[in-house]
Amino acid sequence: MRQADRGEQRHTDLKNEFYERVKAHGATPDAEVRLRAEVTKLKKAITNKNKELRP
Repeated sequence: MRQADRGEQRHTDLKNEFYERVKAHGATPDAEVRLRAEVTKLKKAITNKNKELRP
């Protein structure tokens, strides 16, 4: 088994616990909302930069 596979399997329980807590709380935590927005913004920036670099 690859190192990444082992790491992903090891934290599956933590991921599941997190989403169970989110479900129990009834909403997505503010920190996750902000991080997802930042990720989206950065992905768009990368896409735009890649377009600029390609002829």
